Amino acid sequence: LENWPKSGGQVPKEVFATAFFAHSTDIVSKMATILGDQEGAEQYGGLFQRIKIAFNEQFVNADDGTIYGDTQAGYALALHFDLLPPQLRGRAVEHIIRGIERYGGHLSTGIHSANRMMLELVNMGRADIAYQLLMLRTVPSWGYMIDQGATTIWERWDGYVAGRGVQNAGMNSYNHYAIGAVVEWLYRYVIGINPDINEPGYKHILIRPTLGGGLTHAKGTYESIHGPIATSWSLSEGQFELEVSIPGNTAATVYLPTRAPSTVLESGNALEKAEGVEVQCSAPGCLVLKIGAGQYRFTMSV
Repeated sequence: LENWPKSGGQVPKEVFATAFFAHSTDIVSKMATILGDQEGAEQYGGLFQRIKIAFNEQFVNADDGTIYGDTQAGYALALHFDLLPPQLRGRAVEHIIRGIERYGGHLSTGIHSANRMMLELVNMGRADIAYQLLMLRTVPSWGYMIDQGATTIWERWDGYVAGRGVQNAGMNSYNHYAIGAVVEWLYRYVIGINPDINEPGYKHILIRPTLGGGLTHAKGTYESIHGPIATSWSLSEGQFELEVSIPGNTAATVYLPTRAPSTVLESGNALEKAEGVEVQCSAPGCLVLKIGAGQYRFTMSV
């Protein structure tokens, strides 16, 4: 593509390796905690903190948050693996957005970072940018694949380009996890079904759809070990409706995207009269509810 950087999208190997060393160590520490291995948790938790300090000393500019290599992917990994101090996390998002602008509003990420960048953009309050990337129709984008007839996600952004043909006939999967991992983002933020890491196996579920991208409806189901978890929502003329199905022997916390909590109804009833619904928190922009197993239909003004 004309006027695009010809290189610079790849994370420097030392940044990449150190980030994943830290992430792997953090995972082992958390596993040890769950298993009751306090010594192991402290050992690997301490190692994670030392790697984190070394990562910042070696690769991160403490003044402006620039990470060595200045890549979209590098900032995404650092955010997702919690490698940056709080005061630099916002700067990392700014660098991601500037990186997207350098690539004409497109991603320059791959298997390890495309989905993680999408997740962190929402986590850091920039769902608008994530939806902008999701809705692109030009290469490289998921929308471009669809426009070329794709029914599954390709291994490579340029697996096929009109006018050029196949990227590499010898290694060019058309059904691949790599950048297809964006499905996790779709589940978490579009249909809004999330696990609670403190209660594994979807014993407790977090329902939190994030509106954006001009979408007016979405629905989906996750087949959990307890049974299907389903959501379906629609948005029309400032009115939002969310249907939720929570399987037996589980519970959920629901985050409703409304600036008018007083307008929220469940199956036509005020929340204080709704069976199985408990208000946890009410604030402009969001209403948080605790619900038990069952079927619910929430309506509200947004």
